[in-house]
Amino acid sequence: MIFKGELSSFQPPSLLQFLDYLGKEGVLTVVNQGEVLSISLADGMVADAQSNRADMKVLRTLLVRRFIDKDQLKLINNAVKETGMPLRHILAHFELISILSHNDIFLDGIREATWQFFLCDTGQFNFNGMSISEITFLRSLDQQNLAPVEREMIRRQLNCQNLSMEISAQVDEWRETVRSLRSLDRVITVTSLGVAAKLVDPLERVVRALADGDKTITRIVELSPFCSYPTLNAIERFIDRGWVVFKEDKLQETQRALPTGPPPLFFAFKRSFKKIYTAPESNEKMAELLAFCKDNFDQTLALVVERGVVTRIKGFYKDAQRQLQRVDVAGVHFDLKEDPVFSWVYQSGRSFIGQAFISDLATGITHLPLEGECAVILLEKNDKLSVLVYVVSRRKMGGLGPLHYLELLSWLVNPIKGDPSAAAWSPPRIIEKPDELEPGPAGSEPSPQDRVELIVKAVEDIPPVPHVAGQMINLLSDPNASAEDLARTLSYDQSLVARLIKVSNSSLYGSNREIKTLRAAVIRLGNQIIKSLVWVSSIRGLFPAGASPNGILGQSLWRHAKECGLASRRVAQAVRYDDPEEAFVNGLVHDMGKLLISIYMPEEFRAALKKQNTAKIRGYEAEREVLGFDHMMVGELVMKKWNMPESLTACVGHHHHPEKSNNFNLISSIICCGDYLSHTQGSRSDLTPIDDVISIESAIEILNLDDNKMNMLAMTVADDFQHIDALD
Repeated sequence: MIFKGELSSFQPPSLLQFLDYLGKEGVLTVVNQGEVLSISLADGMVADAQSNRADMKVLRTLLVRRFIDKDQLKLINNAVKETGMPLRHILAHFELISILSHNDIFLDGIREATWQFFLCDTGQFNFNGMSISEITFLRSLDQQNLAPVEREMIRRQLNCQNLSMEISAQVDEWRETVRSLRSLDRVITVTSLGVAAKLVDPLERVVRALADGDKTITRIVELSPFCSYPTLNAIERFIDRGWVVFKEDKLQETQRALPTGPPPLFFAFKRSFKKIYTAPESNEKMAELLAFCKDNFDQTLALVVERGVVTRIKGFYKDAQRQLQRVDVAGVHFDLKEDPVFSWVYQSGRSFIGQAFISDLATGITHLPLEGECAVILLEKNDKLSVLVYVVSRRKMGGLGPLHYLELLSWLVNPIKGDPSAAAWSPPRIIEKPDELEPGPAGSEPSPQDRVELIVKAVEDIPPVPHVAGQMINLLSDPNASAEDLARTLSYDQSLVARLIKVSNSSLYGSNREIKTLRAAVIRLGNQIIKSLVWVSSIRGLFPAGASPNGILGQSLWRHAKECGLASRRVAQAVRYDDPEEAFVNGLVHDMGKLLISIYMPEEFRAALKKQNTAKIRGYEAEREVLGFDHMMVGELVMKKWNMPESLTACVGHHHHPEKSNNFNLISSIICCGDYLSHTQGSRSDLTPIDDVISIESAIEILNLDDNKMNMLAMTVADDFQHIDALD
């Protein structure tokens, strides 16, 4: 099979995923601006990826880490130039190093080449279906004596879908950083603060050494032995901290060379975000939001409302020449009760986003389109005066379009008051006694299995919340789901996008760099964080609150859920699990069975807790003695009832025994370790001896975690727990 064409007709990530979908083994060759890149595909994975730039990164890393010397580097470079053979073939030929013992270096080389490919906007590609070489990185894994878990983790990283998601996110952030820096051809120089800084990170040491010679950012990225993406992140940190500055003469030249033109929607959103966030008065915030609307929608109506009646309308619309026109109509008298959509938004305070519709409100003012999308949002409401905004786009926008960015901005103008989740759904019905669930035959005592089934049946009032979460997670996990599907699901509840702002601006959801600016906070918006926030927002209302015994216990369980989620996320990162946010979600929900028992059998649950403390046994053992079953059994059955993903169901049902979770022992072991770290480092670490709570020997063995790694994780999660309230 031969498939070729112009990259301008394909987005590189889409092209890679399309070839993966075909299920063909072969080599994708890309020619862009005279440079050749090659990506080998096999078994649904990127078997190898190479380019001159990526090969040079690999060689510089080998040199810096002293696996080769300068003479050997010269020999290898000459061989590459003379033969044109891939670097891995040259290294295998000369037998200078053992390729099999440097997986991390060659994995980074694959990431660099794939990242370079994803940055391409133009060029030619050619895919040739063929058997790939035995010297590819993927084939070399078969020759290595790796532990099954380690081999599986590497293969997960090479999975086409996983790698595409990882590199796509890096490319988006790279482009945003480049735009904020205005040009990578600017020269930077180290300041006295940078010279005095005590650096431990090898990457930061390299960046300081390279910047000391007054080089352009492009040149520093090129010379760094580390991948381009983390190198640019390090340079940005240096700029933020004042460790490097731009050379003034080069800065002026760069400014003159900057391209002009309107910024993309995302940058317009962030500009408005910053202005609204920093505006001291509400009228200034609304003015900036309306400016965003005028720039990004075909029609915008600002409605002034007095006691439920529209009295004035300010309109903005684009004519046939796309020029902005204005209309200002006073003396309007339109009762919002006459329009169900406007009335609902005004009364509930929630946003409407959906299909454009005709309303008598606009009669004589403007012609509303019959097709397209619209939003009605409440910006301000008080006893005297309220403001609604109605916007419409004549065409449907895929992905996170202006409607969804508008909803984010509106939350800054008119924040949700109280608990958003409580306003969205009614709390579950709380049954005080088990026999209220369902009466059995006269004189009979329900068996433990019957009692479990009765609890599972009693959650009929709860599914609407997890159903939304399940739908979102399934969309995020489905490579065939469109961005439009995801955006539509997210827009069902404003509290989800509102929480996105709050949490993405906290240290808990940063990358491996410290987040200090709005720019860095906003850029964390992404599918994986949305997945976590959907769960946080959805299940928070299930945990009882208040000063009652049930409320105190409920908040203790909620605190533990958050701690386990954060700790599991850190463990996943430490073992290089491909989706740390999946670990967060599974950790957050792992004790769902315990929560349900505490709600529907409060007296028995407290008896089990007492049994655990007095008998010095593990919690699930005490539950079995008192109840005849444990929280893992209940949780697993409920997850199945809610049609949750298999990995989540396995973690809920086997987080104390990950070795029994069959195909999901890796993620279950991660949750087991997260649970352990919560109990040892979290809010309840001084209440119950850890030996009475959990045993993690099998999990540590599966994850190959030694004492040093566990100690490092303990220190990291202890710091995370200091900021845990950001999730509320």
